[in-house]
Amino acid sequence: MDSAEQFFTIGLVAFLIAHIFYIIAFGNNVWHSPNPAFLKKTPLAGLPIVVLYGILLYFLIPSLNEMLLPVISYATVLTIMVLAALNRYQAAPPDSVAFIFTGSLLFMASDSLIAIDKFLTPFDGAQLLIMALYISAQYFITIGGMRYQPQRVVH
Repeated sequence: MDSAEQFFTIGLVAFLIAHIFYIIAFGNNVWHSPNPAFLKKTPLAGLPIVVLYGILLYFLIPSLNEMLLPVISYATVLTIMVLAALNRYQAAPPDSVAFIFTGSLLFMASDSLIAIDKFLTPFDGAQLLIMALYISAQYFITIGGMRYQPQRVVH
């Protein structure tokens, strides 16, 4: 593995850890809600996200080589993060849900473009588009987090 791939892998691990923290935070929103988890009631709502994950991996896998396990691991955690954001529906205020879910989708789009640019077809303007999507994703997730006011369960 050359130094560029080592740095890419380190970045992948750092973002994977960040996504795990997002998953925990989004899960806590559901845990502290009097409403049941959305995907437990409506599991097919997450199907489009899982299908997008599958399509991307279908095209990526042939060119991943030694990056196969790190990329699949990261993509799986990223997909779970997007599903966790969707799962907040009806468990958190609607505006918070909309912002965080939008941010998670933008994050998925940004990371998908990174994978396409790195492993499939480099394209002009990739870095600008990736950063614009990434910054927008963080903005939406931050605003959604600021708009979250937990509904306390009374026992």
